[in-house]
Amino acid sequence: MKKQLPNLIILLFISVLFTGRISSQSITLKSGDKYSFDGNYLDFRDSADVQMIKMWIPPQTKIIRGVFISGHGGGGGDSRNFARDENIRALAMRLGFGVAGMHNFPGRMVYDKGATVFFNTLKEFARISKHPEIAHLPFVIYGSSNGGATTYGFVNHSPQRAICFVANVSAGGNPQVPVDAALKVPGIFIMGQFDALVGQRGIDRMNEIMKNARSRKALWCPAIEMKGHEDGFSFDVYMKFVEQAIAARYPANANPLKGPVALKEIKEETGWLADVSTWSSGLTYIAPYNEYSKNKEEAGWLLNKDMAYVYRSMATHFNPLSVKVKEFDRTYNPHIEPGTMFSLGGPVCEPGKRITITCHADDFTDWDRIEIFNGSVLLGEIQKGGMPEIQITTESSNLVYCLTMLSHGSSGIQRTSSPMHFFIKDPELSWADSPKLPLYTRTKTNAGSVNADKASSSIPVNPFDSILVAYGLTADFERQYSSSDDKVSDFWQRIDDKKDKILMTTRKNATPDGLYLLFEITDDNDVAWPNAFTGTANEQFYLDYDVMDVLMDSRSIAAISDPVNKRDLVSKSFGLTANTRQYQIACGTPKERPMGFRRAMAEPWDFHARFYTFDNARKHFGIEIENIKTGPFTKAQEWFIPWSEY
Repeated sequence: MKKQLPNLIILLFISVLFTGRISSQSITLKSGDKYSFDGNYLDFRDSADVQMIKMWIPPQTKIIRGVFISGHGGGGGDSRNFARDENIRALAMRLGFGVAGMHNFPGRMVYDKGATVFFNTLKEFARISKHPEIAHLPFVIYGSSNGGATTYGFVNHSPQRAICFVANVSAGGNPQVPVDAALKVPGIFIMGQFDALVGQRGIDRMNEIMKNARSRKALWCPAIEMKGHEDGFSFDVYMKFVEQAIAARYPANANPLKGPVALKEIKEETGWLADVSTWSSGLTYIAPYNEYSKNKEEAGWLLNKDMAYVYRSMATHFNPLSVKVKEFDRTYNPHIEPGTMFSLGGPVCEPGKRITITCHADDFTDWDRIEIFNGSVLLGEIQKGGMPEIQITTESSNLVYCLTMLSHGSSGIQRTSSPMHFFIKDPELSWADSPKLPLYTRTKTNAGSVNADKASSSIPVNPFDSILVAYGLTADFERQYSSSDDKVSDFWQRIDDKKDKILMTTRKNATPDGLYLLFEITDDNDVAWPNAFTGTANEQFYLDYDVMDVLMDSRSIAAISDPVNKRDLVSKSFGLTANTRQYQIACGTPKERPMGFRRAMAEPWDFHARFYTFDNARKHFGIEIENIKTGPFTKAQEWFIPWSEY
């Protein structure tokens, strides 16, 4: 059986002068803390090069009203890419909110230290961005695992700024007993019944917090999903929660530019209650506060009817129904490992679009009709014997649709589905992160190297050296190179590959224009790259398709490793620096070649990859790349990278 070749990662350390092109404003305080702003993103890096924050601010927004905060999995995890999530930003733009993620914020230390670091950072962000209101922003927050403890810590540290929160699969947090003001912040705690990481102790800790909190009139609700250490449907609940809580708590005339926002307090008796003992009954019992017939202190509290319906669909165990939209699917989230967990927003839909909502009820056949809701608002119903779907036209008045179903059986039994959310965008607003790139203005001279045809000596192979072996090309040889002729240039035959080889890769040729690279691959399995993924959420799967992954730096290993240069490292966990470039190029097949590749660099203190078509890479960077099938079991990639890249 054929096996796909794993990604080949090659480190090339090239000692040439780097001419940085990061167009951002950076400052270093006397404390050693660093701040950066490039017009879209605000970045913070502490003096120890450990804790970091990235925040996106909505463009063309005069006054920012609040901020989404995402915790991260693992004490040393990283949720800064949450600030780059274009789906979340579609919602944030409509709300006038920023989006922030963090790195190295251990959850149990947030209440005592981490939250102070974050809010002090907002003050400096306010100064360098010329958005003074950032210093006073209220927030919504979600986190899983360590991020759940982070969420709990933030809400207890600054409850006066917290609009709502969801803490997912967290084993607990600090403080042991929540502060009084935090109990007034609407929140939901969610655990997984089959969570092998935090186990029963996590569930017990949640129950302990909730018992204490609800006896003190906390506006909180627990849930145990039928899941492990994962998102489950918690983020679907959170997104509807954000929409509803901001509408209920953010004063219409509030202006953080004038100072802290006085959020509206919610009275307990205006909410709904959920019977947590009925999760496994087939349909969780919910009711308005004043109509709830059981012990109110033992019930979970929910903001309103919309949230009660959404909560019921998530908290009820073993739902036999499922809801889908034909025109788009749920967002796939690859950030699921305990050490890297953070969530992504759902699909984004245009207002006024006709969509088809389908019901899958194969596991519950005894039904007469099925109602479909957005929160608690009835969208339509399906009758037995008809098509198991309805069509609706999306409305711009909704920020978040959160779909649920309620079936009515012939024997009076009611069952529900798990929730699914998606956003409605404002077509007048733009939130995409598409930096304007200057055109590449240098001319490829093909003049050849001054060292061409001069005597040279062989250097023995040493995998630990930092020396680039680059053969000088004559002008005639350099003119042989083409990134569109589907063949390997003849000048590579001059290489003595007995001494010059890195795994399957022949080393390089160089001229005053730049570097020529040849990667020769022996592999009996060619994997077609699906170009339809380009520009979609599925583009994240690019690395699963037979990719060459190459890291190049403008300095030697010795310079990178020198403690004097430690602040040039993007983080202490990796040897990537502010000068490193990463190229990830899929091979494809002769019929289905990729149309582009991923190029990554520091922005400024986290590494971020962007996809460029080969045409755009040539136009803006002068990079030329060609995939070539050279034999039944061999293929090659031929590159030209100009020195201006470094």
